[in-house]
Amino acid sequence: HFETLEQLFPGHPRTIEAALSHSELLQRQQRLAEARAVIERLPRRSLTAIQRDHVELRLGSLDVIDGQAEAARARFLSVKDAKETALRQAAFNGLGDAALFLGDDQEAEDWYRQAEAIDPGCPAGAYAIYQQGRLLLKAGRRQEAMERFRALTTHPLQTPDRLLMLNARLALALSYLVSGEPDTAREELRGAAQEAPDSRQAARIDYYLALLALHDGQLEDAKRLARNVGQRAADSDEAFEAQLLLADLSAGEGSF
Repeated sequence: HFETLEQLFPGHPRTIEAALSHSELLQRQQRLAEARAVIERLPRRSLTAIQRDHVELRLGSLDVIDGQAEAARARFLSVKDAKETALRQAAFNGLGDAALFLGDDQEAEDWYRQAEAIDPGCPAGAYAIYQQGRLLLKAGRRQEAMERFRALTTHPLQTPDRLLMLNARLALALSYLVSGEPDTAREELRGAAQEAPDSRQAARIDYYLALLALHDGQLEDAKRLARNVGQRAADSDEAFEAQLLLADLSAGEGSF
């Protein structure tokens, strides 16, 4: 148990490793203040250089979420020349995230490309590919974006990140739908259902099913599915989009 380790062996390498993992888990649960507190309690003077790099990456990730992109950028820059390739790759991705937050899409793409080049087959490399796909989609380069997303869904990773794979499939499904290929979009959504790590993530799929229902003229089904997203995945981007869709349909303006 992490708290026991922290109390009995505060400077032990296993305690530091557990703190980093515990902080990441808290971040995934949106408990950001707790995630930061776990790291800030670590005895900095007893950390090795590699451990300090891990701490900087962890805090940089939290800084990005908190909107402190410049602070995050400084942390990631301090790690980008680390000896360990995994640390450098994480720093490159972090620099991409910071640049994205600051509105510099070209710089973000450059950092993600560097991260991918280190090892495209690991989770950090997959994340870099996914972020490039998002940037291409934002720039209106849909076909190129779809190639990036397909690269993730058709080439199994060494250690799959199910949430990332789900996001890639959802992005691909939406791209197919916008491209006028609803049947292919449905196939991707079936694959997404298999990737969903939990029921909350699975509920996000209903937003895209709502768009398909709307495409098919099934307005009541579209409304039902959109409501389901808001109830089961309330803090997701899809829930926000589903509310807009519901408002549009309620106003009698729903169309695809």
